[in-house]
This record gives sequence, structure tokens and C-alpha cells, in this order.
Amino acid sequence: QRVSEGAAQFVSLGSFSDAGPGPWTAFVAWGDGWTTTLPAPSAPGSLGNQIHNYAEEGTFTGTIVVTDTGDNWSGSAPFTVSVQEVGVTATPMVGIAPTAGTPYSGAVATFTDPGGAEALDGTHYSASINWGDNTAATAGTISVNSGVFTVSGTHTYASANFYTISVTILQDGWLFVTPVQSQTVQFVSAGLVKPTSFWEGLQGQGLIRRFGVTSSNQTLGQWLAAKFPNLYGGGGGAPNLSSFSDAQIGSYYQSLYLAAHGTGLDVEILATVLDDFTTTLSLGGNTTDSGGLPIGQDYGFTVNRYGLGAYSWNIASSGAAFGTPNYQVLTVYQILLATDNFATGGEPWGSNTFLRNETLTVFQGINAIS
Repeated sequence: QRVSEGAAQFVSLGSFSDAGPGPWTAFVAWGDGWTTTLPAPSAPGSLGNQIHNYAEEGTFTGTIVVTDTGDNWSGSAPFTVSVQEVGVTATPMVGIAPTAGTPYSGAVATFTDPGGAEALDGTHYSASINWGDNTAATAGTISVNSGVFTVSGTHTYASANFYTISVTILQDGWLFVTPVQSQTVQFVSAGLVKPTSFWEGLQGQGLIRRFGVTSSNQTLGQWLAAKFPNLYGGGGGAPNLSSFSDAQIGSYYQSLYLAAHGTGLDVEILATVLDDFTTTLSLGGNTTDSGGLPIGQDYGFTVNRYGLGAYSWNIASSGAAFGTPNYQVLTVYQILLATDNFATGGEPWGSNTFLRNETLTVFQGINAIS
């Protein structure tokens, strides 16, 4: 008979015959150290099925013993059960998004063992990670917490692109391999961002002045004020751009750029926000050119339904600025929201020079991808 490990399943116990008077008792030794006293048979014949849970895979020899208590005769017979490994259930991690050229070290998948978590001693589970960039697969490191196993690895991508990560898990030397479903790695890549000088120049200023309204009927100024109130919506004394025309927003950007000589934190942030607006179909991408294409494409931007905000960035050692541990992978939108949340009087982190410098490093890195 065949059953799966770790699951309560029916095992057939066969039958018995006896010319004696009875009554009868029966018990079964399952071969794994456990025994069960069966319901007393009412007559010779089938012993039916009995539920048992084999905790480990392997081949087990059990024994059925039936006793006629009327004449004290007993009979026994062996049976064999092949207990098969139950495949692990694996799930990819969400938000795996390394930065090109920077080592990524972290979790890529989790899995559970329906047959019961076995010791993490190197003999039961192993994992390999295919990073999807035509490099050799690497061994994954497995850890466990409360029955949930995590597969982690370290890898550096040479260039920004879309990659598919897959993880293969092998159990107990059995030929049972569980591939983890694909996971897309989304990088901030060229085409999603422009240098800060772009928005100060003729092309950037021209693009700003061409924006219409978003798919939800907001102007650029209204969108800026609604999404980032502490930076652009009047929150806590910040400037309120909700009533600004596109031309006024262009001039506002130029004033920031000139005041900071093109390198200030305020410039880097607003440039990133404008990149996000431009590359998102439902925002700036809602305005099209004469050919029906999003106007951002006329200026070399990649415009899609996600936009820059959905792409990710490793904040490296700047975790304190965003209220997270170092080397976290955040989407650009999460970075912008944190920047807005920590703004005072329109200035991110107010007069805290250290945190402002930490933030500046992140935004300069994003904008340098262009």
C-alpha cells in the first residue's frame, strides 16, 4: 500500500477467518513504533480500513494480530506500507528588487512541508537559485522559523533589466523537486528617469507645459499637492502647488534648480516626482501626442501602466532616513511617500543635515541611472 507522510490516511487491514466461537479482539502494530487497538470484530471477515499518520517517509512493515478470546487462539500477518514524501509548498517572495551593480542578499522564497517540518541538519532539504541572468545557479541558504522555511541567496546583477528568479527545492534525496513560480525583478532603469538638468532645460520645460490632466482629471499641480501634501500641498507650511499651472510648476522647478546649482535635495526629489508622473500611463501618460502616443515617449521616456513609482531601489545605508533598516528594497513610490511623511515646512527632515544627506544619496543614485 502507498500513503503520503504526515497525513492521516486510511490503510487497509485485510481480513481474517476463524472457526472458533469468538468473541475477537484485534490490534495493529504500524511498524513505526505505534500500535492501535481496533474495534472488536463482530464476526470473521474484513477488518476494514484504519486511519494512521506516518510521520516519516520510507517503507514500514506492520503486523495485524487477531485473538479469539473464546479459545485463546491468535493469528497474525504482516503488511507493507510505502510512505512517500509529500512535496513542499513553495511561495516566491514579493518585491525582490536588487539594484544593478549592488550585491543583493536576502530571501527569495519560502516553503512549508505538508508532511511535517524535518530537522534542518543538511540531510532533508536543499535549494538552488537560478537568478535568470544566464549565470550559474547558486546554492540557497535555508532557515526555518515556526515551521516556515526561507530560502535566501546573494547575487549581483551586472545590468538593469527584467529577470526571472526560480528556486528549486530537493527533499530527502527523493526525486521530488518543487520549482518556485517566476518572480520578476524590477529595477529603476534608463528610460524611467532623466537627469535633473533635463527638467531645467528647454526640453523638460516644454514637456511640463504640454501636460494635460490625469485619468482622474487632476492637473499636475493638483496631483502633486494631493499625493505629497507635506512637500507640495501646503501641509505644515509647505508650498501649495495645487493651483499652479504647468508653466508655473516648470518655473518653480527652475527656481529650485538655480538656487541649488542643480544638486540640491529639493531638486532631486521634484525631478523624481516629475519622472514618475511622466512615465505612468494614468498620469502624465494620459496626455498623448498627435500620433496617440504618451507625450513622454517623444522625449525618450519609457511610459507604461506602472510608472517609475512601481520600480524598486535598494536604499543601501540610508535606512535611518526612511525609518527602515539599512539595505531595504523599496519602490520609488515608497521612497517618495517616506520623504513626504518626514517633511517639515516643505523641507524633508527639516534641518537634520545627516538625514537630508542620506536621502540625497538615494535620490542622486536613482536619477543617475539615466
